[in-house]
Amino acid sequence: MLPRMDSKLEEEYVFHRLADADFAQALASIRLINTATPHFRCCLIRDSTTAYCRPFKNCRGRFGIYKLNEKLVPKSARGLHKRLIDLRDEVFAHTDLNARSPVLACWPNSRYPIRLKAYDYEGLLEKVGEIEALVSGVRHKASERMLKLQNELPNSGTKRL
Repeated sequence: MLPRMDSKLEEEYVFHRLADADFAQALASIRLINTATPHFRCCLIRDSTTAYCRPFKNCRGRFGIYKLNEKLVPKSARGLHKRLIDLRDEVFAHTDLNARSPVLACWPNSRYPIRLKAYDYEGLLEKVGEIEALVSGVRHKASERMLKLQNELPNSGTKRL
């Protein structure tokens, strides 16, 4: 069994390292979009949105709950950020009925088809350049905090794996 982290500082540092990996994943997916087929473009934008949003959601640790502060998002990009968070929460990672506006119809022979509002992937894909800039900018800001935490970690007593 691996040794546990010993402090809130270690946990917060690891959280920021994982957040950096999430942003790297989001950027890797974004950069593949232009080379993909239409179906996979939708998969990649969904993946990049989910990965980007992950650090802004609660991360439970032994010493606390961690999540990135939305102040890391430039004011000019907060509308796009909110749109991505809402998509992640209501459509990509969950099935919120309000976001899909379902209508249930009653047909003869007890069939109940459901009509759903489809998500406009093309509208989101048109913003891929803005999304890439947002992810890169937030990653840069978050990495500043990660480096600060790294410098606060004690050098002695490093755990062996």
